Amino acid sequence: MNSRERVRKAINHQETDCIPLDLGSTLVTGIQASTYAKLRQALGLKDKSVRIADPFQMLGEVDLEVIEELGIDTIGLWLPTNVFGFKNENWKPWKLFDGTKVLVPEKFTTKRYDEGIIYLYPKGDRSVHPCAKMSQGSQ
Repeated sequence: MNSRERVRKAINHQETDCIPLDLGSTLVTGIQASTYAKLRQALGLKDKSVRIADPFQMLGEVDLEVIEELGIDTIGLWLPTNVFGFKNENWKPWKLFDGTKVLVPEKFTTKRYDEGIIYLYPKGDRSVHPCAKMSQGSQ
């Protein structure tokens, strides 16, 4: 049974060969970027920056290497814009408080304060008040 068949049968409450596995295909099954980087490391996969699929929760995009390695049955399909009003495109490097290397969209515009606080601006517009705050230890 392939993944598509397995998921369809499970949705229709029919018997499958095994329980379908989902990791990161939705906002509620996502994995935090630092945890995802550690998962890749535990699986012995190449170290690389984690692309942020959802900047609100700092969820990492689960890539095909991990999907294949773990036998995941789903693939995420994301909306063109995120909750902050900008598109997830034109990726740039950024680091989380714990040093995890990530890739964020070009409009992911922040201001970092020494006391361990980062503010994020809506649609990447610094002419307005920030719309989100991340404190060190909250990720």
